[in-house]
Amino acid sequence: MALLQDIEAFLEMHEISATALGHQALRDRHFVRQLRAGRRVWPETEAKVRQFMSEYVADHGAADSADMEEVSRGKAGDNFPAPCGGALGSSARPTVAVAEPGGDGSASGESGFDQAEAAE
Repeated sequence: MALLQDIEAFLEMHEISATALGHQALRDRHFVRQLRAGRRVWPETEAKVRQFMSEYVADHGAADSADMEEVSRGKAGDNFPAPCGGALGSSARPTVAVAEPGGDGSASGESGFDQAEAAE
């Protein structure tokens, strides 16, 4: 099975970023991005990445060890669902709380210092 497919399955399963995998496996944080863009890989490089994935599974556990055995052997394929929209893929934006002028969380616009002076 293709290395890129195995990496994509591994990334999704372990919720690790592509840059983290590249950095930890090869000290190359651009590896996965470049692989997605068509980068060719030497057999020794592929072996290092597969070794990293196997050791990562051994150290951190696998969501489903049978599926991860296929990844480590290069036989992952249609066993892993494609990413879906969900919260991350949708166009919905998270709600962000904005502090009002004043810096103390009040909507009056006066700072806590100004309020203390007014109380005197």
